[in-house]
Parts: sequence; C-alpha cells; structure tokens
Amino acid sequence: MQLLNTDILYEDLLEDGFSVSLHRCGQARPLRGYRFYMPGETADPSLLYICPANEPSAAPDPEWAGTVLYCGDWETAALPAESLWYLCPGGNVRELINFLEELFSRYRSTDAAMELAMVSSGTLDRICAIASDYFGVFCFVHDEQFCLIGYDRRLDPAYLDGFEYAEEYGCYIQASSILNDFRTNPEYQRTLHTGGCQLWVDPTSDERCLYMNLFLSGHYHGRFLVTVKELTAGRTAAVEYFGQALLEALTTEPLAAISQGNLITRLLRRCAAGEPLSEQSLAAVERKAGWPLHGSYVCGLVRLYDNQLNNYLLRSVCSGILDKVPGSALYASENHIYVLVNLQIAQLRPSDIRVNMSELIRESLLKAGLSDEFETLRDFPVFMAQASACLDYMEQAQMTDWFGEFRQIAVPFWLRNGAAHLDGRALTARAIRLLQRYDALNETDLCETLKVYLSNERNATVTSTLLRIHRSTLPHRLARIEEITGINLEEAGTRLHLLMSFAWMDAAITAQ
Repeated sequence: MQLLNTDILYEDLLEDGFSVSLHRCGQARPLRGYRFYMPGETADPSLLYICPANEPSAAPDPEWAGTVLYCGDWETAALPAESLWYLCPGGNVRELINFLEELFSRYRSTDAAMELAMVSSGTLDRICAIASDYFGVFCFVHDEQFCLIGYDRRLDPAYLDGFEYAEEYGCYIQASSILNDFRTNPEYQRTLHTGGCQLWVDPTSDERCLYMNLFLSGHYHGRFLVTVKELTAGRTAAVEYFGQALLEALTTEPLAAISQGNLITRLLRRCAAGEPLSEQSLAAVERKAGWPLHGSYVCGLVRLYDNQLNNYLLRSVCSGILDKVPGSALYASENHIYVLVNLQIAQLRPSDIRVNMSELIRESLLKAGLSDEFETLRDFPVFMAQASACLDYMEQAQMTDWFGEFRQIAVPFWLRNGAAHLDGRALTARAIRLLQRYDALNETDLCETLKVYLSNERNATVTSTLLRIHRSTLPHRLARIEEITGINLEEAGTRLHLLMSFAWMDAAITAQ
C-alpha cells in the first residue's frame, strides 16, 4: 500500500508555499522516494528525480520516462511534452530537499500505520483514525442503515454535530433530521450508485463532503465519508486509498458475511469492547435478525497466541467457521475471533461444534474455547467470558489441546482460580439451570431433589425421608433428572461440580 503519488505531491508543494506547476502526462504515479537525476541512468517510475537549473546539460532527454522536478530557471518550451514533470522556477534546492525529506518520511509513516492496521485484522476504526490524522478532519464509515461501523474512537460522536446514539442498534447513527433529508432527496439517491471518490453538495444547504461508496459483491454496503469540502486530484487519490483499505477490511470482518445482517455482529463488537447491551438492541436482533431472546446458544472464542491475526489467516479461519458451523455470527478484533452460535439454526450440539472446528483450529495453529450452552441471548456476554476463561485455563495449565470446552475444565478452573472475574451464572453447572427452568414450567421439585440427594451422599433412604416421598419414587426422579440434563450422576466430577454450584447458590442467597 502506498499513499503518496504525483498529484498529492503537487498539492502538498503548493500548500507549503512553493511556486510550482505540474505537467501531467497519463495517470498519476505512486512515489516511494526521490534522488538527483544522474545522466544515463534507467528511469524508476516510483522515484522523483530532481534536476537543478544550474546543470541544464544534465537534464533527461525527451524520451526519458521518469518523473522529474525541474528546480530553478528552466524554459518550459524546452521540457519534454511526453513525460510527467514539475517546474519550480523560484525554488531553493536546499529548502526543497528538506521539504521532500520530511514529506516522504511522513507518508512512509502513514503507509506503515496502514500496513499494521491491515495485518491486525484491518479494523475499520483504526483505518478511520489514520485517515482522520491525514485529512485533519473527522472521517467515518456508515453502513446502509446509516449506523457508524467505523470511526476515530479518540472522538466521541455525541459531541459532534450530525450524530446521535440509537439504542435500537446499540451504536451511533447520523442524526434523524439529516436522514430524513437524505431519504427524501432524489439527488442523494443518485449518489448510491457512484464509484470512486465523489463530492457531495447538498442542494438545499450547500453542505459539502467527500465520500466513496463501498460495494461488496456488487451490493452497496455503506460509504466512507471525509468532511473535506473541496475535491482535488490529490484528495481523490487519498480518499480512494483509504476506501480500498476499508473495503479489504470489510471483506475480512464477518460483518460483511453474516446473512442475518449486521445487528448480531454489533452485539459481538460491543461485548468485545466490554460495553453493556441494551434491551432495545436485543429486541432489534429478535425482530429483525430472527434470533430469539430465549433459544439455545453457545459462545466460542478463538485466539492466536504471540501474534496478530493477518488478513490471509483471518479470511481462512472466519470462512471455515461460517462453513462448518451454520447459524454462527463472528466478530474479529486484535488476535481474537468472537463466535456466537444459534444452535437451533445450526442444528448442532456443542460437541458437534468441537468436532467440526477442531481440524480447522489445529491446522491454523489456533486455540479455541467453547462455553456451556445457554438459553437467554442477553446472557451471552456472561458465557463469552466463560469461553475466555476456558482459554486462559488451558494456557495456565499448559494443556496441549487445541479446543477446550468449559464444562470439561469447570471444576479444576474453579479450584485453581476461584470465581475469578466470572459471573455466578457462568460457574453454575448448566444442569441446575435446566432443572430450575423445568421446575418453573412444570411445578416440579427436581432441582431440590438433586440437591438433597447429593448433599446426603446419594443415600436414598435419607433423601426420601427429607423430601417426604416414597423411596420408590426417588429412582424415577433421578432418571428424569438425567434425561432432562444429559448428565451422568455416576461421574464423580459431575457430582462435584453440582455440589460446588449448589454451595455457590446458597452463599449468594445468604449474602443477600
């Protein structure tokens, strides 16, 4: 990626006060450096060659194909008509060299920052922040619903004109007054089909900005906006440079690949940022994406240790997960991929997810943690933390597994780390949640039966007496418990986790 080109250089020279003219010939050329012209050398199209006027005999011949900056008293008519060159008649060579040194250094830094942003999963926010620094104004990306999906996070849109927070979407959106004008403005509707950098001029207010539409697979996906009011060749090149990077980032972010739309990915993005979820955003997911608040879900977290996810690996892993786990929504950030799976759409069990993903995770040299299954969508941040805790424990215990499930390490994790940062719902065995829900719906006492049975060391006589049931009733209740929860009460680890969960619940009640 290279930002600086011949048009941008011309505008920067003018902005810095140099008296300069540009003789264009063909397309603008990218520039990576500069040097003094040496007679007889072969032209490198990526270099700017400097020719001082006090050495006219050393000027390139008319057939030479390089980009030249003629500095000093040159006759315009004597300069080659078929090549690209600058003429700076009153320029001091020393001042010019100092300017070029600072300029090329600055652009190399911008290119390096962009390269780092792209190999670090190419986040839209990072690219917008670099663009904001370059243009010196607020730059942002909105989707087809006008929701901000990328902007300079050093600035809060709440303090800028033209933006408001939309609880329904859980993000900032362009202000309602602006959107109403856009939706009824035929001039604006025509802008939805343009390519490349364009200048938007509002016919009613004369408000201006530069924009570039972002198309994925031929479909409009939103646009990149720069609040600069004049269109020039150099600014066009810069907008398209950042716009192409944003397009590449969008193709790597699962945001662009989720058939249910962007709402679920926004939830994952907020979870990754540690932001609270609003009831409005959850309701919108249920209403518009069809993912119910009460269903069957599981969270996963994929992590690459010691490195950043590069674009190639990110595309490969995300595409693989979407292919092998239908009904999944993804969000990639830094060296993590956050996964939320709707098991009702996927028609999979958590154990099936492990089987489907294990080869992909192993071959990509990643590690993945899977949460317990849960039934309420608003709880997914709790269980995403559980998936993260699973990965942390795998690293602490130096486990060689590529793929871990929290249910398998719940007891050793709890014994080693205590509650850590986990919510009590993440520590409690899922079997207890299932029984509580079943009891509430059917007016039964299976959860209490299990608690009394385990607390009395599986003594059937004592359990029956305490529950005031016939001794022959207990085996039927226990069989029903195993059928509902899928647990095996003959497993010592299962019983220990259940006892620890009951103890945690009692302690929480006492603390209240």
